Amino acid sequence: MGKSLVCAAGLPEGWKGAFSKAPESTSVCPVESEAPASSEGEVRPLRLWELEVYLKCPVVGLCLTKQEQHQLLKRFGVQTKRMSPFDVHEVFVACGENENRLSLRVQGFLERKYARRCRELSGMDEPSLLREWGRDFAAGRMGESFWPLVTHPALSDAGRRKVFGDVHMAMHDSLEDRGLRLREIQELREAREGLSAKLRDSETACRRLEADMRALEKESAALLRRVEEAEGARAASGRDRPAREVERMARPEEERQRLLARAEVAEERLAAREGQMEVLKARVEELEREREQKDLFIRETHCILEGMKGQGGCDPNCPAYDLCSKRVLIVGGIARMETLYRRLVEENGGVFEYHDGKVRGGSRQLEERLKRADMVLCPVTCNSHAACLLVKNLGKKYNKPVRMLENHSVSSLARAMGS
Repeated sequence: MGKSLVCAAGLPEGWKGAFSKAPESTSVCPVESEAPASSEGEVRPLRLWELEVYLKCPVVGLCLTKQEQHQLLKRFGVQTKRMSPFDVHEVFVACGENENRLSLRVQGFLERKYARRCRELSGMDEPSLLREWGRDFAAGRMGESFWPLVTHPALSDAGRRKVFGDVHMAMHDSLEDRGLRLREIQELREAREGLSAKLRDSETACRRLEADMRALEKESAALLRRVEEAEGARAASGRDRPAREVERMARPEEERQRLLARAEVAEERLAAREGQMEVLKARVEELEREREQKDLFIRETHCILEGMKGQGGCDPNCPAYDLCSKRVLIVGGIARMETLYRRLVEENGGVFEYHDGKVRGGSRQLEERLKRADMVLCPVTCNSHAACLLVKNLGKKYNKPVRMLENHSVSSLARAMGS
């Protein structure tokens, strides 16, 4: 199996020597239900090639980073630039099938990397080891304890199977959550594209209105010039011509009045166009704010999704750390973000409650919800001064922890719940 995997990974012919069998003095120990003994009779930890087959894949995936895998291969002269991550993973899983140059190198690297944790667990029995694993697994620190546990001489085959089962099912859950997040991101992108199309249409309409306004301004200016010319001509004729001709030249007065009427109509149309422009500009600004909000949702959802990939980087500052089904009341914020608020609280083990922050005629309902809450979050940017003051007073009255948030974003709520 190991030889076929190496060939499938496209390694050069000279590389196969790394899988050559080690000297007889370090021959392979068979997998046993009991841990192997050292030359002095002491029970020692299992080695990589002594582990059950199903444990070698998670050992490589959890205990060796991609950078560490590439560095180990480069020491054997292997160029990994053209190898996919799966090809590299195959090589390390295959090398663990027997004792060879690469498996010995990996064994030594893992012993040095996890030496401190191995010493911490060295004197424990199986129940204590499984309790340690339960705490590390709940905190997301699987990678720190997986190798020390599965190689521990006091852990039985059943115990190793339980540890493997936890990791295996966590992988399935992570893939399911990742698919859900990707679908949500796609929906937000489609919504953003729709808003962008509406924004482009509004900008096109604005440009058309501006062109119409410029044309009306030119027409109005031309009409005013004609009126001025007519008045100048009439005044000149009154000075230079006899009274009889002046009377005859008074006839253009009707034309003048008509031109003035047209100028007034043009000015009214121009004022109407300006009103339409103001309405459209306000709509464009509203669409811009809504698109920025959608972009913020996409970035925050990306951050949450990237945080799930590690499956081992959580610490006590994570919003999912020990929420313990607390009832979280969110007051105010943006009403259409209620679904995202709910998902953030419930997916991290909390019970979600929401109040829109409108206290006119609704203060009693807010008080009832605050009394049964374990934690109250109140974004000050999306609440009235009266609502914020009422929340603070009710928190003091019923001795409830109240967090006043500077903004209404999902990341602010996540940080508040984690603090």
